[in-house]
Amino acid sequence: PQWGKWLWKIEGGSLTVEGVDFYIDVSGRTAADTDLVLIELQQADLTLVHSSITVITGSVEGRSPVTAIKVNGERPWDPKARGDAPLPVRVEIRNSMLRGTQTAVYLNSRQAVLRLENSIVASPGPIVHLFHTDRLEFAHQRLITEIGGCTLDTAGPLFAIDCRPYDLVAVPLEVRLRSTLVASSAPPDRRPPQVLWQSPVQDQRLSAAVRWSGQGNAYYQRGDALRAKSPTGPVITFVQSPADWQRVSLGEETDWVVPKQALPLPTGPWHRRLPANYAITRQGGESRASKPGTPFGAETKQVANP
Repeated sequence: PQWGKWLWKIEGGSLTVEGVDFYIDVSGRTAADTDLVLIELQQADLTLVHSSITVITGSVEGRSPVTAIKVNGERPWDPKARGDAPLPVRVEIRNSMLRGTQTAVYLNSRQAVLRLENSIVASPGPIVHLFHTDRLEFAHQRLITEIGGCTLDTAGPLFAIDCRPYDLVAVPLEVRLRSTLVASSAPPDRRPPQVLWQSPVQDQRLSAAVRWSGQGNAYYQRGDALRAKSPTGPVITFVQSPADWQRVSLGEETDWVVPKQALPLPTGPWHRRLPANYAITRQGGESRASKPGTPFGAETKQVANP
């Protein structure tokens, strides 16, 4: 596809992709090229299963030029009409892998559900970029991300949040994370947070905008749990460790796993990170509740290098 375009754009329907391996070569892009979207959804659903998305950058470094899945809008609802609120836009990724310099999911929506199961994401990150341009209007509007049994190896945050304008009432983000390995190959002085609020935000708005629920997850070489930019400019740590979610009334993390040994994260260019190199998959560790052998991470998926 051409720069600034999408390979697929689905409007008001649904798309199921099964058993397809995508290879996107952006090594020849220039500074004048615009971003590329693989699948764009306009009030539509997507299921990606037993598939992979590989972005090949060559020597290109820096920001991600590729968005794998972009979600725009939500299903309309007239509060004066009879009937229930509409169903959320749904994105489901199962038994799949996304690797290379890409943002996995870009959410410009006020009502969507994203589910990742038994999948591997290896990229500079973020995995999910939320871009708020419309304020919360109805109680049913929320963004839910459910991640279970996955391996997430990112050099950046799992969730990056932007609000434009900065003072709007953002749609709540609910994160439900279980039995997942959250790792980072970034240098020790650059360990990323799980959630990074990139726009200035008032402290009191965070409790209404972010809700975290985690169980049986393993965190390796990660930084703070939540950082946010204050209205005065500097980035402030609000949640430092898994135990801090409850302390600041932003959620709860239980039975997080301490890996038994150092995890051999793969090295080299992002696009050459094969899941076969992840000796950490389906390993166990000592949980905070002293339950040995607690499993975390995704099963290995073999995908050929280009």
